[in-house]
Amino acid sequence: MKKQVRISDLCSHLESRYYSAIDFEENGGPQLSPDSIAAAARAKMHSCPDGFAGIPAPEERSNVRAVKKKMPLRIGLIAAAVCLLSVTAFAATGGPDFFKSIFGSSAKTAESDIRSPRISASDENYKMTVESLLSDGYKTDLVVSLKSLKGKKITADPFSLFSVSMKGKSPDADDLNYSCEALDDFSGDGIYYYHIQTDSMSSCLASTFVVSEKEEKSLKVEVPVEHSMAVKTVAIPAQKYQNKNYRPEGVQLSSLGVMVIGSEKKEAHEIPNPEVSIQMKDGSKIQLLESNVQSDSGESNSSDAIRAQGEVILDPVLGQQMPLVTEMSAERNPGDKSVVAGYFTRILNLDDVKSILVDNTEYLLQ
Repeated sequence: MKKQVRISDLCSHLESRYYSAIDFEENGGPQLSPDSIAAAARAKMHSCPDGFAGIPAPEERSNVRAVKKKMPLRIGLIAAAVCLLSVTAFAATGGPDFFKSIFGSSAKTAESDIRSPRISASDENYKMTVESLLSDGYKTDLVVSLKSLKGKKITADPFSLFSVSMKGKSPDADDLNYSCEALDDFSGDGIYYYHIQTDSMSSCLASTFVVSEKEEKSLKVEVPVEHSMAVKTVAIPAQKYQNKNYRPEGVQLSSLGVMVIGSEKKEAHEIPNPEVSIQMKDGSKIQLLESNVQSDSGESNSSDAIRAQGEVILDPVLGQQMPLVTEMSAERNPGDKSVVAGYFTRILNLDDVKSILVDNTEYLLQ
């Protein structure tokens, strides 16, 4: 699903009167007020007097609407923000801006964990740079730029552009899952930006990612994962599950996702997981995973669709119902261990989490 920069993130440092007139349509798109944007720009014209000479006052606009309607309203909003803030979410100034476009305003929670290695490799056609990295040791988000040195437009499907593996392992031999999407709002002047998401059932901390550009087979960058976000872990006592085929042994919670490690006496058709929720310090409760453990009849307790989404909650920025967990992966490891992971649509502040609930039993986070 393509992530988009949110209007509220762009205006996060503005006084409310500059964007209070922005409402949202039923489909989540912004309804922008041309008058409020133009007024905000004119109010600050003394700070950049030449930047908005072409924006007419409301009483003047009726005579020039046929000409001005070709100017995208979104560009007008960006221009106003440049004047007022001297920086925008589209300026590509560093890691925080990239991750705000991916995770929205929740990215502020992770600013101290974002790394900007800016490791590059180039040939006669392209320069590839790993701009930013955010990892919890299992899920890693990379921002990669690709600069066309000969002015060639890059139109390839983002997923087919890159190859990602762990150093010392071939892409087919490791357990690394990979996805990629374009960050169009940052791209321009022959430089294209991409968000690469990887996840692994085993820790990538202290390992090295190898990012390759597929067309230029020699274009390759090695990126060490030297830092990870905090991870909270709870151990599940065996007594509650001693007569069960499946036993969850532990849960790991980070700002990027949740992972459940368990074991089975006899392998079920589907890799099982318990019901997992988090209890927030403000008293709210968010379900992350629904149980799919088979009953005595051999039937799963939930559908794949429900299991993959977890609880649907209100997104405070868009005003829309959005699940916290929208992506999952699962596998069985040697030694009869099963691992199920769910990945978050936004960054969770672990300081706001009181406890983890596994099959309705509460475990306090330390």
